[in-house]
Amino acid sequence: MKKLSYIFLTLITAVLFTACRESMSENYNGPSELHFSNGLSASEVIVEGSGSKEVKVPFGLLKPVDGTHSVSLVVDTKNSTAVEGKDFQIVDNPVELKSGAADGFFTVKILEKGATSAGKKVVFSLSSPTIGNAVFDQSYTLNMALFCPVSKFVGKFNYSGEFFDPFEVEIVEDTKSNTLIIKNFAVPGNSLKLTYDNTGKINFASQATGYVHKTYGMVTISPTKGKQSTFNSCTRELTLYGTYTVAAGSFGDYVEVFKGK
Repeated sequence: MKKLSYIFLTLITAVLFTACRESMSENYNGPSELHFSNGLSASEVIVEGSGSKEVKVPFGLLKPVDGTHSVSLVVDTKNSTAVEGKDFQIVDNPVELKSGAADGFFTVKILEKGATSAGKKVVFSLSSPTIGNAVFDQSYTLNMALFCPVSKFVGKFNYSGEFFDPFEVEIVEDTKSNTLIIKNFAVPGNSLKLTYDNTGKINFASQATGYVHKTYGMVTISPTKGKQSTFNSCTRELTLYGTYTVAAGSFGDYVEVFKGK
């Protein structure tokens, strides 16, 4: 009962906070102040061979400005792992706001030359010599990572997971977009179908492995709850978090690793 009361109180607080924010935006009569808008973080990938990629970092004001003002995007070097000039560039910094403007954006160019598949981040804040900062939404994190084409990822792999003995598989692209197939998974002739996105996340539905246990019958693999399977298209590594089950019960959770040959 205490837990339910806490959840209810948390939800009410969140609703009231949102309502206050909206009311402030509509009825605010104080000075115009800066804040980040449309979320406080974003994750972007730059595809190998593209050279660079431009993304927008939006910001807003509590009310439209009077007169012309400049706003700068400031790099928090202490909390950033990406380096300006090497990993990214801020295009047209500062930006100029004309009278009546209530929002704006900065253009950040992510540079492939500094990108890594492991990823980096840059943390930003806002600054203006003539406009103050609001008391909320003052830090924005841009995550950036290198993504190699899937055509570079596919091919022969060695399985070195926990459930089965080591074996070799071939991973190919399916005719359906953003879909991979692990051929000869567990047993010859069996395939495991996966879906992916450009951030390196892998998802899959529960599927028969093709392996028939001598006592319990067909073994099925399902995604492990609370674990996210991933792949690195540049280093050609795939990690699946799978739970193996049969009609009688579960064999437990396992980490299945595939490394490109």
